[in-house]
Amino acid sequence: MNKSVDEGIVLRRVNYGERDRVVTFLARDTGKITLFAKGVRSQKSKLSSGIELLNINEISFIAGKSNLKTLTGTRIINFNDNIVKNIVKTNFCFEALKLLGKIIEDNEGQEYYEVLKTYLNSLNDDSLDHRLVEVWFCLKILGIAGVMPDIIVESEEGDNYIFDYDKQLFTARDSGEFTKNDIKLLRLLKQNSKPIKLTKDCGSEDQLLSFAKTLMQNNLDS
Repeated sequence: MNKSVDEGIVLRRVNYGERDRVVTFLARDTGKITLFAKGVRSQKSKLSSGIELLNINEISFIAGKSNLKTLTGTRIINFNDNIVKNIVKTNFCFEALKLLGKIIEDNEGQEYYEVLKTYLNSLNDDSLDHRLVEVWFCLKILGIAGVMPDIIVESEEGDNYIFDYDKQLFTARDSGEFTKNDIKLLRLLKQNSKPIKLTKDCGSEDQLLSFAKTLMQNNLDS
């Protein structure tokens, strides 16, 4: 009986029978994997703490008689308890987990793992602006999926810009809602390996978040 050990984040949990659950993880080495968690809904279960949403866990599992593998051990690595204290952050996370569960095929998606892990740990850090963390996550996911625009401008002549969703670039427009600093911040978030902390609000965090969400909807959520 071969046992595998990996680091994973729960994407989805489904109750099965009276005491069991079927749990889908995004794992660092294995990718998206669905495991049978026997007896996990029992109060005495040693597995239950390691299948809570939004945490980073060590998981152990073995191959079963069917294609569904069995979860045999769990251990919390990072307990992201600050997220659930904020309903906005919590909703962000649930949307992210649902999206990744949808776009990643079984036994694939390892390349998304570190981004999701950094995203959850960053949202748990109250010193970071959760809106910019969300923008960073959106840009990173779009980049991995290969549908991220270059965030270029059609012309540098102008102080304000609109984003042309057909051409996938910024165009100078006096009535545009984006500034040069907004575009610079988007480029910085796209390039950085983790969300950044600004010394002061840029004033357009909500607008940039709306933009990033629209990019996700147009390019992935179809």
